[in-house]
Amino acid sequence: MKVRHHSCNPSRRGMLRVAAATAASLLICTAQATAKTKRASQPVPTSRVSVTTTAMQQVPTSFLGLSMNVDEMEYFTKQPAFPNYVKLITPDGDGPFSLRLGGTYADSAYWNGGVAHIMPEYIAPAVDRVTLNEAWLQSLANVVTQTGSKVILNVNAAAHDPEMALQVIQAAERVLPPDSLSAVAIGNEPNLYSAGYDGINRSKATWVKNFNAVRYDTLYSLYATLLQRHAGTPTLAGPELSAPTAPWLSSLLQHEPGQVGLATEHYYAYNACVAVGSSSYPELHKYFRPTNIAQATATMQPAIQAAHNAGIPYRLTELGSSTCLGLPLVTDTFATSLWGLDQLFQFVAAGVNGVNFHLRAAQPNSAIQANSAGLSAEPLLYGIAAFASTLGPDAQLEQISGVLPSDVKVWAVQSGNGWSLALVNDTTHRERVRVAMPTTQPMVVRALTAPTPWSGSATFGGQTISANGTWTGTPHSSTVTPVTGDYWFTIPPDSAQIASTQ
Repeated sequence: MKVRHHSCNPSRRGMLRVAAATAASLLICTAQATAKTKRASQPVPTSRVSVTTTAMQQVPTSFLGLSMNVDEMEYFTKQPAFPNYVKLITPDGDGPFSLRLGGTYADSAYWNGGVAHIMPEYIAPAVDRVTLNEAWLQSLANVVTQTGSKVILNVNAAAHDPEMALQVIQAAERVLPPDSLSAVAIGNEPNLYSAGYDGINRSKATWVKNFNAVRYDTLYSLYATLLQRHAGTPTLAGPELSAPTAPWLSSLLQHEPGQVGLATEHYYAYNACVAVGSSSYPELHKYFRPTNIAQATATMQPAIQAAHNAGIPYRLTELGSSTCLGLPLVTDTFATSLWGLDQLFQFVAAGVNGVNFHLRAAQPNSAIQANSAGLSAEPLLYGIAAFASTLGPDAQLEQISGVLPSDVKVWAVQSGNGWSLALVNDTTHRERVRVAMPTTQPMVVRALTAPTPWSGSATFGGQTISANGTWTGTPHSSTVTPVTGDYWFTIPPDSAQIASTQ
């Protein structure tokens, strides 16, 4: 579920909405600090794991991406530094980066603002309408040209106007660099149409009251039939659900075989609009639970399997730490950096074929902030960058054997660049891990860390991300060489390390 937020708010900290939530975060912080003090002098036990040469999962090419709302895109694309931010998290040799345009108000976006040809019950209220035109596309094209990215573009399905969708696609193919429009998604979160979100006037549009999966299948087919007649039309995607919902996806794949080339859904770890105390409400400590990540990913398996059984990839075209704009002092903290790093590996292991982290202008659930001062990196972006640094040409996630503490994770990647490890410590004390590797090369170690888990800042390898989207500060790393065949790592509390062969 989303809430309306049509304009950019330059004051991020001015968004505190729930005083009780802030107090709860401070209590968590105090408790964690006390726990660290008590345990600082305790002996550090050593865990041992072995990395095999058996692949757990091939890392799909073009796995990483970003997503933007159609109405907020230019807050990012008009910033000269934005291409640098994209390049910062584009893995070496991974294939083109993915930029997705959709989100809130995608179903109230109209080509050149025209609505005269659309039946009244399908038109969004005037206050919610968004105009797409060639200038909008050119702003996107400039970033695509500079970054070599591919584009996934959502078209307005609520308008019941495939001809307008075709006009948007034809204009995009004309304005964007050749072959950069890789997929067109039909609609945005149609499972929420009946609730009247995202520019749909529920009180006046009787068609949404009983909208369901079968009705979406019919609407999708209406669009697909016309669009597939258009020579050069890119892959068609759907159903763009607000959360992984296998029945809707399975229904679409069964009713429209051959018309769906990419299965797309959205995932947010928590929901800031539910009641405080709910299991879905974002709280700092929840981002430090690997079991939460594993359980959440497991719930996607039916949808992932449905897509793969149909022979098509499965992509999360919106991904974030929390929906409903997030929660200040929780979803914009270093806790989300560690969550993002671990979650990405978990998605690869589960068979997810790609992700697009959803950006919001000046909101606490965004990896990149866009406001009147320009762009700035939030802690989550550091976790994404750390993940990207482990990849390379033909990257594959390798199997690991051994036993680790429940809140410690080790991920291993082999690629054309060599070997990489991601060691994540979500505990409140130091952890020592011995790793047996199929290599004896020295490994360079960079730490992903922050002063506290609730910090609004982070560093990776001793560096921070500057306003122009580049690494700044003195790089800091250490080198680990194997001792008696094993690499030894000591990981501070609430931090991660990326180790890569030279």
